[in-house]
Amino acid sequence: MVLPLLAASLITTYWGTRHRSGPERWVTITALSCLARLSLNDMAHYRCSIGWYGGRTLGIFASAVVLMAILASFRRLKFQAEYYAMTDALTGRSNRRSSAAALEGMIARAQRSGKDLSMLILDVDNFKRVNDRFGHSAGDNVLIAIGKLLSESVRLGDVAARYGGEEFLVLLPDVNEDFATRVAERI
Repeated sequence: MVLPLLAASLITTYWGTRHRSGPERWVTITALSCLARLSLNDMAHYRCSIGWYGGRTLGIFASAVVLMAILASFRRLKFQAEYYAMTDALTGRSNRRSSAAALEGMIARAQRSGKDLSMLILDVDNFKRVNDRFGHSAGDNVLIAIGKLLSESVRLGDVAARYGGEEFLVLLPDVNEDFATRVAERI
C-alpha cells in the first residue's frame, strides 16, 4: 500500500515542479524520496525485510537519478554561459571577446601558413541620429539588420562580429586586399 502511494507522490511532485529550474525540482524530489526511504525503513520490522531492501534500493536509485539530473542541469547552464559570453545578445553575432580570440588564432595560422588575412572594420554612419530621431528600438533593429547582412555576406570560415556600439568587424582568412575590398564594397 505504501509503495504505490509513494510512487504516486513522486510522480505528482515531479509533475508539479516541471516548470521550475533543474536544481529546485530535484531538491524537492530528493526530499520526497528520502521521506519515502525513511518510511519504508520504518515499516521494516527486521533488517532483511522487503521494506528494508526497498528503502535501501529507493535511496540508491533516487540519489543516482538526482545526481545525473543535477549534472545535466550544470552542463546545460555551462553551455549557455559560454554561449552568452561569446555572443552579442542583440545581433546574435560574435562579440568583441570572441572576435579577439578568433583574430589571435587566425593571425597565428596566417603566420604559419604564409597566407593572407584581411580584416574589415565597419562603423555605421550617423547612428546617433537614428537613435535620437526614431528611438533606441529602431536603432536596435538597424543593428540586428546589419548583423544579419554581415552573416549573409561572409563565407563559412569568416567571422562577422559586433565589436561595440555600432561598430562591426569582419575577419577574412586567406583573403588578399583586392578580394577584401570587393567584400567591403558588396557589404
